[in-house]
Amino acid sequence: QTIAPAVAQRDAAIAAVTAEYNSLLADVDTRKTERIQQINADYDSTIEALDNGAAALIAAAANLTDANQQAAILQLAYNYLVVGKYLMDVYKAEALARVDQLAAEETQAIEDQYNNNLDQIEADFQASIANAKDVRNAAFEACHNQGG
Repeated sequence: QTIAPAVAQRDAAIAAVTAEYNSLLADVDTRKTERIQQINADYDSTIEALDNGAAALIAAAANLTDANQQAAILQLAYNYLVVGKYLMDVYKAEALARVDQLAAEETQAIEDQYNNNLDQIEADFQASIANAKDVRNAAFEACHNQGG
């Protein structure tokens, strides 16, 4: 019966750190999703800008009368578009990999802290139990040493 408060306190502490752990993990997922959405939006808007830039070059080339100049501008538009899209694909792949890495690092740190918290709760619980046993034993000895 003397350990019931320690058990209740331990259980409440475990529930509290578990709730915080779950909340922190959810926050990691939220940040990851937001980061991915931003990367995708940046990628899409840059690809759109590249498309618009290439379209402007193509439109300008159509107004040229010199076939060599026209061919050069069309080649420039092609290179601009191909290289730009390639660079954006590289950026997106690297950015998404970094987001995954950040989420993994954040998750690991949260799990490490959670495990440390659980270890501390268990250590505190065991210390409370040991203290309760000491109090019980002292009371038992005092009772038996009162003469008789």
